[in-house]
Amino acid sequence: MSNNVKIPFFLGLLGLLFTFLSFIFIPFVSVLPVKFQSLFINYSSWMLLFCILPGLGVFSGGSALYLLFRYRRESKKESQPLRGKGFAVTGLVTGIFAILFGIYSEIFFISLISYLKPVSNHPVGNTKTFTCSEERYSISASYSMLLPDTNIITVGTISKFPPEDNYESTSAQLICTNLEGKKIWERTFKDCSGCATIDNKGRIILCTTSLKIENEVSLFRLSLSGDSLSSYTFDMKMPGSIRFISETLDSNYLIIKRNRIDSSSATRTHLQKIKPNGDVIWSNTQPEDGEFYPGNISHTLVQTEDGNILVVGTNTVDVNKRLRVFQLNHKGEIEWDRIYTDTETEKGLAIMETEDGNFMVLGQRKTKEEGITRITAILLKIDSEGGLLWRKSVGWLNGYIADFVPWGDGGFLVTGWITNAQSMLSGSSFNCWDTYYIVIITADGDVLHRFHGEKTKITVKSALSVNAENCILTGLGERTTLKYPNIPTNIRIINYYK
Repeated sequence: MSNNVKIPFFLGLLGLLFTFLSFIFIPFVSVLPVKFQSLFINYSSWMLLFCILPGLGVFSGGSALYLLFRYRRESKKESQPLRGKGFAVTGLVTGIFAILFGIYSEIFFISLISYLKPVSNHPVGNTKTFTCSEERYSISASYSMLLPDTNIITVGTISKFPPEDNYESTSAQLICTNLEGKKIWERTFKDCSGCATIDNKGRIILCTTSLKIENEVSLFRLSLSGDSLSSYTFDMKMPGSIRFISETLDSNYLIIKRNRIDSSSATRTHLQKIKPNGDVIWSNTQPEDGEFYPGNISHTLVQTEDGNILVVGTNTVDVNKRLRVFQLNHKGEIEWDRIYTDTETEKGLAIMETEDGNFMVLGQRKTKEEGITRITAILLKIDSEGGLLWRKSVGWLNGYIADFVPWGDGGFLVTGWITNAQSMLSGSSFNCWDTYYIVIITADGDVLHRFHGEKTKITVKSALSVNAENCILTGLGERTTLKYPNIPTNIRIINYYK
């Protein structure tokens, strides 16, 4: 009988241990997602764990009391004294405490979950993944554009792999596919880098910067089938590369150009409005002090109906990075200029106009806590004068933020990439790969869903909106790393839809 009495004693201790562990896991897991993302990558899973452990504590404590009362009845029935009273009393006390503490913990964690409003991390919607690769070449993508015929154009570069002796040329490349990933056509423009846009007549406008002839810039007009319609080459009279092009309301072009200052490592960003023949209408150089880096190529600026231009990016003075948005009028003059960062390091990534006439800004905040670098996505809603309406953190998984697009009923979809792994505990980085993540957000900045791509390999660079329930994620598939220097880069595209 004494051995039996020990069972309730150990069950009571086990119940207290379960309940105690639920509180121990809170600070423990708060560090794990940074160092071992693959172990506790699902926020809902470990929040559920906090509720299960106290429940197990209540179950163990209740089982201890049940066995004690059962043994006591059996002892009375057999008219024998209950042996091991010390274990029995201790088991009774630990069992009661396990039940009470477990119930209290359960109420606490349920209230905590209700307060924190944990978001479902289970995948929603559907994905189709396809890859663009070419044997003996390394190709990479910057962004994709939607054509009027619902096909997509991916803008990128292509180069020999491995590089031939004395041959390190890179060429601009356009790849046209349908939404199912079937390649329709491709065009390569040698020895240059490029960016593209779709004009108001549905033509593809490609702007290239020569890598061999200094200051040479070319504008190509292509049909939807990739045929050349016209081209024009001119001298920009300023070294550097063109990073962005978009047609203005008056059928001219707005470009963003970056160049180095006096052969130093410092650079300047030039926003220019040019005519189709390359003549400069106006030019605005940013900044006067420090450096300014535009945001994501596909969403670094937005044009309003009255001809104003809002630009988002990152202002850097010394080592301090600040999220910045400014507005230019139709003459290229700054009407207002705002810095939205106080003390943290933040980057401005993308901007778009909302349905209510205001603007949503996507940023990336980087902080260090106890030597650990944390990266968080932030959303800022601003009015037409740059006034801050609200600011919310929507980050997840300590991943890199790439882009966002409109989604659903006035909401948004934020995407980026994280490093996943089969076994982060092994200490081996050979099993690591990049995968996408998606955060779906309401118009008010509340997170509805978030999930990641698990085994899908992609380093997301940009996002393209097809419609309110369909978007395209563009990035790199297998990519060259320090661990794998002999892997050619290819393009991977994910079609995500409800």
